Amino acid sequence: MKKILLGTTALVAAAGFSGLASAQQVTTKATSLSIAGSVEFEAAYADNDTGAARKIDFLSDGDFTFSPKYVADNGLTTIGRLDFAWDKNNSNLATDELSITFQSASFGSITLGDDDGAADTFWQGGPTAGDGNWDGSATRFVTSDWSGDNLNVNLNGDATKIYYSTSGLDLAGFTFGASYTPKNNSTFDTGTLSKTAIGTTTDAAMSDLYDVGGSWSGDFSGVTVSVAGSYISGKRDLSSEDPSAFNVGGKLGFGALTVGGGYTSGSNRYAPGKDDHAWAVGATYAIGAYTVGATYQKSDFDDGTTTGTAGTAKVDSTAYGAAVTYAVAPGVTALGEINQFKDDDNSNDTTVVMLGTKIAF
Repeated sequence: MKKILLGTTALVAAAGFSGLASAQQVTTKATSLSIAGSVEFEAAYADNDTGAARKIDFLSDGDFTFSPKYVADNGLTTIGRLDFAWDKNNSNLATDELSITFQSASFGSITLGDDDGAADTFWQGGPTAGDGNWDGSATRFVTSDWSGDNLNVNLNGDATKIYYSTSGLDLAGFTFGASYTPKNNSTFDTGTLSKTAIGTTTDAAMSDLYDVGGSWSGDFSGVTVSVAGSYISGKRDLSSEDPSAFNVGGKLGFGALTVGGGYTSGSNRYAPGKDDHAWAVGATYAIGAYTVGATYQKSDFDDGTTTGTAGTAKVDSTAYGAAVTYAVAPGVTALGEINQFKDDDNSNDTTVVMLGTKIAF
């Protein structure tokens, strides 16, 4: 991550903030700007049982995050976050996350705005290799129905929320968080409920989403252990069947070897009165500049034809794959993956072989 120092107290005073700082009896230690992001390219060969998949295709992706930080003498740190992601449909950078975070060694952190909440921060799906196997770019080349995204309990996405976390506090390896999201989008309105019906190709409207999560990590004679769990619930605007989901998982590290997995159970997330379940396991092994890994993921639904949050049919599905990542240089990686995504309800499978490279800064 590249850091650019913008100035000290003198610069802040010159910019007109000295009066405000004096009135609050707070002086500036440092003001800095952090810029981080990544650019990646993947080339894939996809083979679908129905022949519907384009055999060879390319994918480019990227993001850019701008984070100004203000540190005060009283220990309060204020961080802004403006994240842009490459919008492939409109060929431009679109705002992805926008938030303000207040951090202190005495109370933890509070984030206000469009950002991840507790459900997304603490969910666990096990280790993956390459670009993420079932949780990475390979899924964008799949033409058969596949439902692996439901392992994440995140119903509120980057929607505008308030999120509290104990991050930064010394709690013997424990971290906790909780967030509240008024509705599962970031648009501002007068509070009228969305008229989007459940089962259409657009997101079914949800409101009053509460999520909590926690994690613990430790080391026992060289064996690293981490466990995490999260829970989310809310209201479906046009139904009395309220959605909820929970996730638990963990990882074990034995030197260069890491193994782990996660389990998720949801109710009414994709249709009233319907439950869904998912689990995944994975393992990675580091060999010098190389990391190799393998994963397996399974999703089950009460209704195999339920329309999902993005208009994708939710079917019983399976995904498994293997990958290798090579660290070319600091911040530069190359990868190769082979994954199979199986539509268990309709015997329609897609195999994706992918090569890619990524630069992170």
